[in-house]
Amino acid sequence: MRSKRRRVGAGSCVCRSFVGKPPLKVVDEDSGDLDENDISAYLYIYAYNLKRSRRSLKRERTTITLQFRSYDKYEDNNREAQRWRNTIKCLIANEPITNVVPQNDKKLLILINPKSGSGKAVELFQAKVATILNEAEIPYYLRVTESAQYARDYIRTRDVYGWRGVVAVGGDGVLFEILNGMFERLDWQQALAEVPLAIIPCGSGNGLARTICHHY
Repeated sequence: MRSKRRRVGAGSCVCRSFVGKPPLKVVDEDSGDLDENDISAYLYIYAYNLKRSRRSLKRERTTITLQFRSYDKYEDNNREAQRWRNTIKCLIANEPITNVVPQNDKKLLILINPKSGSGKAVELFQAKVATILNEAEIPYYLRVTESAQYARDYIRTRDVYGWRGVVAVGGDGVLFEILNGMFERLDWQQALAEVPLAIIPCGSGNGLARTICHHY
């Protein structure tokens, strides 16, 4: 989610900051050249909608664009767009609506096994996952495992409370190491209660990730 000036030649906006309910339209935010004369401010919202195909479910990326042009100056329109952005961020975080964006300075810890599956775990993460995290404005720290049991030792010996959560990228074995590291801590009960764990399947054995997805 972000706001900026419009580009010349881009598609029509989905919503304007005046009375009325224009139809939603999908636009390409990167089309055309930057128009320095446009006083409008634009808020881009990225959505990954779940779509059903013949055999499976998959998510499709959609960009929704809101245009703000109630004022004669770009700065005023941008201020209005920022108010909308703040409101949406508060609603997502389930917090009271204020003029301040909810802040969570903690990063996700991403532990990747580069040898998982066909050895393309890092490539898959950068191509499929990093973009989503960046668009969602979720900061993360990427750590590539260097040897067997690396993730286990890393979780066992580090201060995990500084992380927003721990994400295993690879096969089931990476998360297995992380769980072992958690249970070997003296504070394992507190750590498991306060630090969320997640898995992104990139390995040859992804049964656990598949089961979690099926459950939810």
